[in-house]
Amino acid sequence: MPADPSQRARPRAPFASPAAAIFCAVGCAAPERPPVVDVALASIAAEDAAAAPDWRSLAAGGCILRARSVARRFDIALTTGGSPFAHVTRAREATLTLGSDGSVGIDVDAGGVTLSGFVSSEETAIFPARPLVLAGGLVPFGWAELRFRGLEPGGVRVGLAPDAMPTAVKELSDEEPTGVFDCDALSLVPETFDPASILSARPGVPATLAGEAALVSTTPDGDARFSIWPDQDAPPVVRVVGRSGARARVTWAHENVLFYGWVDGEMLAPSQAPPRTPARPQIPAETTPSLRAAATRVTCPRPVPVAAEVDGEARFVGHVAAGKVMGLELDETGGFLLGVEGAGFAPLSYSELRLRSDDLRGCRLSRALSRGSDARK
Repeated sequence: MPADPSQRARPRAPFASPAAAIFCAVGCAAPERPPVVDVALASIAAEDAAAAPDWRSLAAGGCILRARSVARRFDIALTTGGSPFAHVTRAREATLTLGSDGSVGIDVDAGGVTLSGFVSSEETAIFPARPLVLAGGLVPFGWAELRFRGLEPGGVRVGLAPDAMPTAVKELSDEEPTGVFDCDALSLVPETFDPASILSARPGVPATLAGEAALVSTTPDGDARFSIWPDQDAPPVVRVVGRSGARARVTWAHENVLFYGWVDGEMLAPSQAPPRTPARPQIPAETTPSLRAAATRVTCPRPVPVAAEVDGEARFVGHVAAGKVMGLELDETGGFLLGVEGAGFAPLSYSELRLRSDDLRGCRLSRALSRGSDARK
């Protein structure tokens, strides 16, 4: 992904004056040379400007998640598995649709601009809305990232994000720890709850887990599902919540996940220190480029349709709200959208967000930035 999506490696279309293009859009004389027509953009029917992308039909019968914000960056593409045309870091409203075909559709209001398309299931974070048991032995905290693995007759299958699993814990099978849950058990944003509330176990007593790898099974005499490799310099403190013969049932809260299961009781020693309680991590805020790099600022009295063009494909993907200040690079066919003031999105360098000249009629040129303008002005 480019380090700075605002740096666009695209030659500017020939025109006598970029600022003059907007005035031609409001009725001045046409340029003497024939306008350059963007074939891909012109091929999209005008009535499709307000139409929703294909993901709405592809995701029919899927699970729909809604939120008033986003916790992680979304990279939005025209198609499933396609190259993204923009990324979103902040939103006033977001809708994620987990489709029966494995697709993940998104419809987001990024603050004055709405965008629709697809996101990657491998890179899109969803969260548990309540305590959920994965693989019979682990319960993610409300901030632990999950990944969409598909729709099944019983609900939505999700798995724990790879980096959410502690390095001290190893799976003993080739199967990813997953579970199938109702749609309302999932969220687009981190939630707050006690994962131990699902276990129906007493608070237990602290104990230190020492020695070599501890094999963890879901039942006292069952096969091991996980192994925990204690740090010999700082062995984990667990809670013993039950015993059966030589086996002890323990819980261990570690960063993103509460583990529970049965271990060999001989590996436990009394502990005077209580188990550590994981804290919800602080998510650093991502920034989007300002409009300082935009050649022209324009405000329109009505919503303006936006088309995305990437990898030789073009499609209308949303609109800029009426009255929002847009940063544009103008040409004869309309302009390239570089940003929207106050919005939490940015186009990516290998794509183009296009506006048609017909949709810019009646718009007002707010301010043309000179080549030497900077943040000090």
